[in-house]
Amino acid sequence: MNETILDAIRSRIVVADGAMGTQLQKLGLEPGGCPELWNLEQREKVLSVHRAYVEAGAEAILTNSFGASPIRLRRRGFENRLDAFNRAAVELARESGAKFVLGDVGPCGELLEPYGTVTRQEAAESFGAQVRVLIAAGADAILIETMTSLEEALIALESAKAAGAAALVSMSFEKGARGFRTLMGEPPEKCAEALQQAGADMVGTNCGSAADMTQAALILHEFRKGTHLPLFAKPNGGLPQSQPDGSVRWLPPEDWIAGLSKLRKAEARIIGGCCGTGPEHVMLLRSKIGR
Repeated sequence: MNETILDAIRSRIVVADGAMGTQLQKLGLEPGGCPELWNLEQREKVLSVHRAYVEAGAEAILTNSFGASPIRLRRRGFENRLDAFNRAAVELARESGAKFVLGDVGPCGELLEPYGTVTRQEAAESFGAQVRVLIAAGADAILIETMTSLEEALIALESAKAAGAAALVSMSFEKGARGFRTLMGEPPEKCAEALQQAGADMVGTNCGSAADMTQAALILHEFRKGTHLPLFAKPNGGLPQSQPDGSVRWLPPEDWIAGLSKLRKAEARIIGGCCGTGPEHVMLLRSKIGR
């Protein structure tokens, strides 16, 4: 029987990939462009990013489908390309030789009622449509990521569980006077409790105040107060620093990796990188964790 990602994390730390968006921008994706369109029109470039991460030592590769839900695609005028974008995303991740392919599902990009105009039913239908295509195309599990609303995360999780998928949920927090909170004001412990009760297989954090491994570790310690589930971390490559020439500087790999011991102590079982990280970050991470 093939090893699943949930099997793997029982015996070792699984190394995940780094950022996709910032890597595609290096390859020519315009700011504000649609990364998922490249699954069809720039397949080799997307595949080259996946392969670079696999060659660097990543076992878990996220599909290039963060914004490929109906609600987000409708805003770009691509609502009729849901199946094509998501199927191609899985195919490209699989073609890279990844051991585990995680179907990447981001937030719908609009606030739910009463703060916005998206109803709970519309969000559920949108997440459900994307998840079903990702699973049918062969994703090993669903990663619901960069969630800043617990309610939205729970809706996406419900869709993943309804499709019979293993579901990992990653929340994004900001740090303020009251500690770490989502955009909607929810602390990590509350999120962990609710997600565990709703059937998540793994919980964690990415982006936001998880700007480096040390900050991500602090968030995971808060998560642990509310759950016994395995934990996930994909911290950013620090905070972006604008340079005089218009470029953006992120933490180099040796600085980004500095908090790895803290993530280990926080019991992270999947570790990768978010915005600003690349294959060189993953290669150093792999060398520190070992095979």
